[in-house]
Amino acid sequence: MPPLLETVIFPNARSAAENMDTIQEYLDSEINAGRISGPFSHHDVERILRGPFQCLPLVVVTQTQGPDEPEKKRICKNLSKFNNIHASVNSHIAKEDFPTRFDTACRIAQLVTHAPLGTQACTVDIAKFHRTCPVLPAHKPWLVVQGAPACASSNAGMIANAAVDIWRSEGISTIAKYEDNIGIFRTPCTSIPGPFRNTNDNFTYPYDRDTALARIKPLHIPWHPEKGELVFKYEIVLIGFLWDLPNRKVSLPEAKRLKYHIRVRQFIDCFQGHPCPLTDVERIHGTLCHCAFIYPAGCSFLASLSNFASSFPKDKPYATRYPPPSMITDLRWWLQALSVPGVSRSLRPLGPPRDLGIFVDASTSWGIGIVIGNEWTRFRLLPDWKKPGRDICWLETLAVELLVYILEERGFQNARIRIHSDNQGTIGAMDKGRSDPGPSPSLCPSSKPGLPASPVSQDPLPPHTSPQTPIPSAAISTGSSSSACPPPPSTSSHAKTIARRPKAGCQISPSLLRPHVGAADRVFSWDTPFAQTLRGSLARSLPPPLVNSALLSIRGALAPNTKSSYGAGILRFTQFCDKWQIPESDRMPASFALLCAFIGEHSGGVVGGTVKGWLSGIRSWHIVNHAPWEGDDAWVHLARVAANRDGTKHKRPLRAPVSIEHLLCLRNALTLSIPFHAAVWATATCAFFGCRRLGEVTVPSLSAFNPSLHATRGTNVQLCSFRNGARSAHFRIPWTKTTREEGFTVILTTRDDILCPRTALENHLHVNQSISDDFSFFAYLSSSGRPEHMLRHKFLSFITDIWNCSFMAHVLGHSFRIGGAVALLLAGVPPEVVAATGGWASLAFLLYWRRMEEILPMSTSKAYNKSHLDTLAIIFEEFRISHKLPSHLPVDSDCSSPAPLLTI
Repeated sequence: MPPLLETVIFPNARSAAENMDTIQEYLDSEINAGRISGPFSHHDVERILRGPFQCLPLVVVTQTQGPDEPEKKRICKNLSKFNNIHASVNSHIAKEDFPTRFDTACRIAQLVTHAPLGTQACTVDIAKFHRTCPVLPAHKPWLVVQGAPACASSNAGMIANAAVDIWRSEGISTIAKYEDNIGIFRTPCTSIPGPFRNTNDNFTYPYDRDTALARIKPLHIPWHPEKGELVFKYEIVLIGFLWDLPNRKVSLPEAKRLKYHIRVRQFIDCFQGHPCPLTDVERIHGTLCHCAFIYPAGCSFLASLSNFASSFPKDKPYATRYPPPSMITDLRWWLQALSVPGVSRSLRPLGPPRDLGIFVDASTSWGIGIVIGNEWTRFRLLPDWKKPGRDICWLETLAVELLVYILEERGFQNARIRIHSDNQGTIGAMDKGRSDPGPSPSLCPSSKPGLPASPVSQDPLPPHTSPQTPIPSAAISTGSSSSACPPPPSTSSHAKTIARRPKAGCQISPSLLRPHVGAADRVFSWDTPFAQTLRGSLARSLPPPLVNSALLSIRGALAPNTKSSYGAGILRFTQFCDKWQIPESDRMPASFALLCAFIGEHSGGVVGGTVKGWLSGIRSWHIVNHAPWEGDDAWVHLARVAANRDGTKHKRPLRAPVSIEHLLCLRNALTLSIPFHAAVWATATCAFFGCRRLGEVTVPSLSAFNPSLHATRGTNVQLCSFRNGARSAHFRIPWTKTTREEGFTVILTTRDDILCPRTALENHLHVNQSISDDFSFFAYLSSSGRPEHMLRHKFLSFITDIWNCSFMAHVLGHSFRIGGAVALLLAGVPPEVVAATGGWASLAFLLYWRRMEEILPMSTSKAYNKSHLDTLAIIFEEFRISHKLPSHLPVDSDCSSPAPLLTI
């Protein structure tokens, strides 16, 4: 590097200023470890380095993680920063001296397709792989950063390259590396048995994980303690994909699929109809380019993102633009594609290339010519063919696309065919599977999926599908046929996929009938011989599209949370059947004796409500597969009674209610002019005084917002005044747990104090008035000015922190509904009115009354005295007599756990 003539200090990126806490935490850890020193003043740095220096800008990159997981933030140093006077650090570095040697997904696919039977792999991750190596003293002035260490070749560069080279020299020849992720493969010994035997089969191997790592131990590479595998396995996650070596398949890990699905959903929610910066476009584009390896049809839905990214001005890094409708449409295709769990792609060897004497050529003055052996055809251009974006490279690429159609029409499939062309732009685009956006070249979006350009099959496979029967409902996509994804397979009958590593106690025996999907997908994804027979009989009587439509029609009948709860019951029943080796054919329909045995297995180990919930899940699983259900048999009823009795020792404490004191504490901690605080206060008062379930006024996650389930800002709010001076606010929620799609009207009556729910609602609608009608009702403007949904976990976390600091009683989400009912009753509101307010239509409402003496001691209110209780006892008894209700109410197992019945 040349000597510096003056000090250059590039300002940090905007993201660094917005995340100073993250930067400070990083600096503290590096200083404590002795890897950097400072801080120093401008003068001190010049004195220490004996001359001018160049200060690099810091950038904080935020990465979205899985559902309900915090975002991950990485600190990067921009060595490519320059201006019109000063060159960047990277401009002085010869790239050929620092080869990356990163392996691609295509190379790993080739390793998998050619791997001998019994091949296993193990992954290891380098911890702190961006940590730099010592630099030459003369280079130090070039590598100063504002509060961060200097950047040189990292652990993932020269050191990792050295590790790979040493491994290969030590006999571990098959290795794949990408940044900090390294995959070590091993194949079975053939002539002489190896020292390491796999416990599940008869294969022996020359090394295990510890032996492999020992061969490069002198390098002292810091291996990540949590990432990677501890043993060699037949399935590994490498460079972001799940590789199934025995079955030669590749898929997205379930955690990654959910993460990318959330990322697409967030982009649509934030930027549909709103301007977005280039960084967000590049981020979502890179994510979907990665996903296109599993979803090859998605290549046709990337061009709009590429073209939009290229439209940003190069000299305005913080410029924003409105995404075009075509881009949002393509993103919705990706949103639908990523919503289907268990999609995989089969891997096949390339095979030798076939030279059929195929030549393609184009001329801007005439048209396109194609030669196949002794045959030829041509396509003449129309007079007005030339438009912006259409040039010779576009024409040459179109020639290849037309050739693909011809080869497909002639029956070529899964073939490696050599095509002769003299246009280097087209050749490069085909090799890369993409082209640069803009006028030239412009790869026709439909050409790539038809090309056998990689060892990967072109069709994604949904889980456990069969060509003779319609695909299971878990693999059916919604929408028109033109955008359906993924399509049903035409060959392979099964695909073994894994969603994520099961939690402790949630493992099951591997089976092609049960792919590893999320709990909410088990009802529709876990298969049985009975269900397969049913689909086969339906296919013989109805066209497959009608069968798929019928299966899809029942999929939306269950709420997301309900499906997750039901999935737990199906899991426990499957574990029970695996343990006792119950044949698959006997698991559905389950006999009354098998159900009783299942209940007896868990009787006394869990509360009766848990057993009831599990049976509800098994029953729903039977219903969606049209299987007979014997759970109403008298034996099963008696077994459930015993489970209720034996499980009382596991009952949980009753939920404490939110009290008036809770609300007063919360109100005093809020500044209602802040959009988030205004939304929190409106949500809290609405849930409390409206006696609503918290899930009816909040959104469970960013990807779970659904206008058919959650009220939107477009909801009509009626403000009413009455002759007696009372005022109220009414708005409708589209779905509740009990009324389902009929919804419910929330009624908020005014109060003459600071807790008035109508005032809170009006303030929220005023402070957050700029939010569009398609966002959730209690959405708010974030600190960056973007609208965000009121997420349940964020709401609870925020208010819980406030109440904990004031030593208030710990409460849960449902405590708002309980506390609101109790507060209204104790305030003298007639029971009929309270029941109508909360939408209670069963005896469950009276359980709050019968447990009043248990609920009140958990409240912090001091106003609930003996006279209140005596008066309420009379009111409750009159209500019971007038409605001819029994004097003792049965406590259902859903309500925590059975408690002694109280008579007031």
